[in-house]
Amino acid sequence: MKRIPLLAALFSIFILCFTQALANSPLSDEAITSKVKSKIMQDPLLRNTQINVNINTNNQVVSFSGVVNSESEASTLVELAQSTLDVKDVDTSDLKVKDSKQPLSDTFITAKVKGEFLREKLFGDKDISAWTINVETNNGVVYLTGTSESKTQVENAIKLAKAVSGVKEVKFRVKVARDHIDNFEMTNY
Repeated sequence: MKRIPLLAALFSIFILCFTQALANSPLSDEAITSKVKSKIMQDPLLRNTQINVNINTNNQVVSFSGVVNSESEASTLVELAQSTLDVKDVDTSDLKVKDSKQPLSDTFITAKVKGEFLREKLFGDKDISAWTINVETNNGVVYLTGTSESKTQVENAIKLAKAVSGVKEVKFRVKVARDHIDNFEMTNY
């Protein structure tokens, strides 16, 4: 049996560690922008729509500027960006809806919270009920309603929602029902 020279073994270990470090490092701003653009191109609502929006990322904050045709398109853009791995926030200050005079801050907050839930469900380590907890926002107050499998899932949803920029308060009324045993409702309103 041949022995691997010590230098070759150390080099192999270095390459392995370097590769793992790269895999665990945050995406670059360019990579985040590319991922967001790819998600937009693949989204059924947005891929067949002509939207005039610029996308930039700086320090892991995705910024949208331009005009979309509807609130639904704007919300989808924000949700897709916020759900992207390594995105810290989404700046919508220069994103407008065609022919709309209404402020969209509540719509954007709702989309950001939903994006956070989705990202946590897909990439995170916190247990969350991303599909059965509904999110609505009114004047910066986020309302969480629906059902969940555990108290922990509700607590995680509340923490994630509170961490979203623009959220003034989180109110919730979520039914906890695991296997139809110990049904109870967690509420603060």
